[in-house]
Amino acid sequence: MSHRSYAWVVIAAAAAVGVACGSRTGLLNTDPPVVVGKDAGPDAPVVTCTPGTFKLDRAAAQLMFVIDRSGSMRFLLDGTDPDPNGTLPPRPDSRWRILQRGLDPVLTTLEGRIEIGAKFFPDPFDPGGGSASDACIVQSTADVPPKKATAADILGVFDATRPLGGTPTADAIKSAVTYLKNGARRVISRYMVLATDGAPNCNDALDFRTCVCTQVDVNTCRQDPQDGPSRCLDDNRTVQVIQQAADTEKIPTFVIGLGASDPVYARTLDRMAVAGARPRTGSPRYYEALSAAELEKSLTEIQASISECTYVTPSAPTDPNAITIEINGARINRDTTRQDGWDWVDQNYGQVALFGAACDAALRGGEGTDVKGTVSCNK
Repeated sequence: MSHRSYAWVVIAAAAAVGVACGSRTGLLNTDPPVVVGKDAGPDAPVVTCTPGTFKLDRAAAQLMFVIDRSGSMRFLLDGTDPDPNGTLPPRPDSRWRILQRGLDPVLTTLEGRIEIGAKFFPDPFDPGGGSASDACIVQSTADVPPKKATAADILGVFDATRPLGGTPTADAIKSAVTYLKNGARRVISRYMVLATDGAPNCNDALDFRTCVCTQVDVNTCRQDPQDGPSRCLDDNRTVQVIQQAADTEKIPTFVIGLGASDPVYARTLDRMAVAGARPRTGSPRYYEALSAAELEKSLTEIQASISECTYVTPSAPTDPNAITIEINGARINRDTTRQDGWDWVDQNYGQVALFGAACDAALRGGEGTDVKGTVSCNK
């Protein structure tokens, strides 16, 4: 959005229509999911309680990157706009190119182990024609559907398109969730990483007279009843959409912020990170990237948190504590802070995840790791 704004892991002109919706940060054949384990069909039933000890099957993982392609992604990390007219290709030191380079090693590491896809927003548009609303369009399709070996396809979108338009983050998250839900299976754990450099906007329902304007000149909002609302900070709706994805659809979101800080935008990013159920410990709650090195560090931390340690049990108790988890015979404690131990991901469908040293222990053993759950149904 602006040179004062941040980005998350979901990403923003040119003159005229590009600036209109881009704000100060600026304003673009599906394989079936890999299924493992039992009861993996799309209509897999809610898991009921059966007492006993059961082997837990590891779930496959899907990760969708939701990437800001708004006009301000051409800015440098310090907020400098090297191309105010938005006519030149993004510079090597632009947020756009730094994100592309930062993603390269992460995608290469993960692509052979989990299914990875990408949704870029807004959709590409012609800044020389149409209306300002064109700079806020988000289609329901994924730019790269989640599957194995997609690193080259995702990185290629950075070369094939350029940052331009508004920051319709809420609509991009909705689109990504819809896509992931269409391929949902009980034994697939799903995640989103939202990467953005600015505050969300593109909500025509906001009051342009009283909103927080995401443009440098607030009169761009205040004096334009037609397009002003789309330039307003769309924080509450975006937080609600992210929280619904985590709470209802069980799809958590990691949030990465690229660029210079602004207190209002930083608070928005913090709220989004908490709503996404995968915040950092400490402050800020989102993954901060004020330099290329910080971006690399943030992506590495997120990579380590994308669970290859989600398991499914064929029996789930009504009482969330009426199950004990063991790895190779050693009992693992439940940790609702998700630092070191296990916790429910979706109790109704029997999904649990291991975190910290517990996850490390499970991965060390490879396919020979014996993860079991003992369930009691009398509580």
